[in-house]
This record gives sequence, C-alpha cells and structure tokens, in this order.
Amino acid sequence: MKKVTKYAIFALFGLSISISSCQKDPVMGPKGDKGDTGATGATGAQGNANVLSTSVFVAGSEWISNVEGAYVTKLQSNITTDILSKGIVMCYVSDGGSTYSALPTTKTGSSGVVLTIGFNIDVGKVVFTLSHNTGVALTPSQIGDATFKIVTVSGNFIKDHPKDYKKRAAELIDYH
Repeated sequence: MKKVTKYAIFALFGLSISISSCQKDPVMGPKGDKGDTGATGATGAQGNANVLSTSVFVAGSEWISNVEGAYVTKLQSNITTDILSKGIVMCYVSDGGSTYSALPTTKTGSSGVVLTIGFNIDVGKVVFTLSHNTGVALTPSQIGDATFKIVTVSGNFIKDHPKDYKKRAAELIDYH
C-alpha cells in the first residue's frame, strides 16, 4: 500500500505541474489612438539658480602693499544691496590646482612669508586682504598670483533653508 500511495502522490504532483503550466498566450489587440496631453503639474521648488559663482584672478602686482599687509579691490556686480541685507557672500582662494580654501585662511607664500588672507564686502565689490608679520611692505613676488572664487547666495535660498543655509550652500557650490 505504501508503494501505491507513493506512486499516486508522485503522479498527482506531476499532473498538477503540467496542468498549471498550460496557459494560452494572450493576443495583443491593435494599438489605440494617442491620448490627450495631461494636465500641467504643480510648480516645483526654486532651484539653485540663486547661487552664483565667479572666479577672479589677481596678479601679485595688483596688490596695494604696506607694512601691515596688502589689499586689492575687485568689482563684483553680483554683490547687490539685497545680497548684503538678506543673502551671503563666501570667498575662497585656490591652491593653484583644483582645490579651494574658504576665507579667511592662512597660507605660506612662494617666498616663505606666512599670509593670512581675508575679505571684506560692499555693494558691487570685494576687497581681498593680506596680513603678515614681516614688518615691511611685501613685494609682488612675495605675495604671488592668486585665483579667488566669489560665491553669492540670494536671500530666497536663506529664507527656504533658515537653519542650515551655510551647509546647504556649501553642498550646492561646485569647487572645481
């Protein structure tokens, strides 16, 4: 009896597999007409077009130097009254390659002089500053050439990201 039961179970199992796998292939009907254009979706959030970045080259000979340091003024139309009152301005200096350091920062110049680089802003301009402890006015070769990146972020961005605008702005900036 065990043998018959075993064969019966095996036969039923095989039969159930063969029956369940038999399906008729569906027949595709003719392609229908193209439907109407759907409704316009909701307006999305404002993108990062309110973050502007400008690169500025400063030759060593452009700096105005004295015993306390040096400065150079660069005109920037991106720095408006609105940016000064509601936005932010961030400045960076290149290491000569593709890496930028946020200002203020301290670097060693080509002649070994330690320079602290900073900036001040006003409507339409950035004033880059150098300070040092040599007690003498630096020459253009001691200061060297530099490339700066000036980034402005409008007040709309800050309004939309009130708690983390500096972090979010940094994420949006392309440093290369």
